[in-house]
Amino acid sequence: MDQHAAPSTSVPLFAIPTSLYTVGWKVASLSFSMASVRYRAMLPLLGLEQRGFKCRVFSAASSEQLDGLDLLVIVKSFSVDDFALAQQAVDRGVPVVLDLCDNIFIATYGTSLESKTSPAQMFLAMARLAKCVVVTTEPLAQVLRSQLDSHVPVYVIPDGLESRELLEQMRDRLSQALSSQRKSLAQKIRQRVTRFVGRARTLRTAAIVPLKKRIADRAVRELHWKRWAKRTDRVFDKLRRHVRAWAGGSRQSVAMAPVRTIGLDAKRILWFGNHGATYARFGMLDLLEIREPLEAIAREFKVELVVVSNHPEKYARYIEPLDIPSSYVEWSPESIKKTTLAGIGGGGAQHSGCIQSMQVGQSDGQRFAGRCARGGHGHTGA
Repeated sequence: MDQHAAPSTSVPLFAIPTSLYTVGWKVASLSFSMASVRYRAMLPLLGLEQRGFKCRVFSAASSEQLDGLDLLVIVKSFSVDDFALAQQAVDRGVPVVLDLCDNIFIATYGTSLESKTSPAQMFLAMARLAKCVVVTTEPLAQVLRSQLDSHVPVYVIPDGLESRELLEQMRDRLSQALSSQRKSLAQKIRQRVTRFVGRARTLRTAAIVPLKKRIADRAVRELHWKRWAKRTDRVFDKLRRHVRAWAGGSRQSVAMAPVRTIGLDAKRILWFGNHGATYARFGMLDLLEIREPLEAIAREFKVELVVVSNHPEKYARYIEPLDIPSSYVEWSPESIKKTTLAGIGGGGAQHSGCIQSMQVGQSDGQRFAGRCARGGHGHTGA
C-alpha cells in the first residue's frame, strides 16, 4: 500500500504463516479505561489472534518483553524507556511499528508533563527506528508525513467497533497481562539494572539534544525532595478518593445515577466525549458555543441534555447552569452503551425521532437539530 494513497484497512501483513508470528503490543498503561489501549491495541490484538497470530500486551518497557517477538507495536507511548526498548528491538532484528491516535504536534501538547521534552520530540526520535507509523485518520497522517523523514511510511487504519463480548475479552486479557507483569524482588532488580543499561546506551546514542537532557533531568528529579513529596500527595489523593467512595460521594456513585430533571417522555440530546485538555481547544465546553440554540430548543420542546464525560465538576460548574434540563453520566464503555440504548428504548431517540418532533417552523431549535442530524457538532447527537 502506498503511504500517500487514500486510506485503506487492507494493509498486507506478513508473507509467512500467521501461526508462527508473534506480535507484542507495548502500551503506556494496562488500563481498561484508556481508549487508546482498547481501540489501538486490544481490538487489533484480538482480531489478529482470530486470524492465527500470537499476540501479547504489556506496559513494562523491559528487554525480556522482546523475547520471542517478531514485531513490536508501540501504542501512544513516548517515554525514555520506550525509546530504549525500540533500540533494543532493532538490535535484535525485531521490526518496530508506532501507532498514534492524537496530534501530538500541537504546540502545547504534553505541557502538563514534568519533562521539558515534548512527546513530539520523543516520538520523532523513535520514528527514526520504526519500519512504519500507523494512525487513525488521513488528516493525522498528513500531519505526520510533514514531520517525518520521507523514508518512514505512514498508514491509516481507522478505529474498530467495540461490542459487549469484545469488551469482556479485553478486560480479561488486560487483567491477565497485569498479573503476569507482577515480578519477584529479584526480577525487579534485574529489570532495573537492564533499564539503567538501556538508558545509558540511549544517552550515548540519542540523536537529539533534548532527549539527552530529558534523561539527565529525570535522574536529577528522582533525587529531589519535591519528587517524593508529589508521590506522597498522590498516595493521599488516592486514599481520599477511596474514603469518598466508601462514604457514597465518589464520582461513579454520583454519575451513574443521573438525576432526571424531566419526564421519561422527553426527547434526549446526547453529548459524549473527553471533557477536554490543556493542549487544545475541545471537549465539554464546546457546548457553551451552542448555548443559545440549546436553550432555544428547551423553550420550544420537552428535551433533556445528557452529558457523558469524565469530569463531573466541570459539568456542574459550566453545563448544569444552562437553561436546559440536563444530567451527567460518568463515561465508561458500559455507561455510554446503556445511555444510548435508554435514549432509543425510552422516551428519547437517536437523531431521527428527536429531529421529527422538532421540525415545526424555522426556529433556532430546528436549525440546530438539522445540524445535529448532519453531524455538524461532533459528539453532539439528538
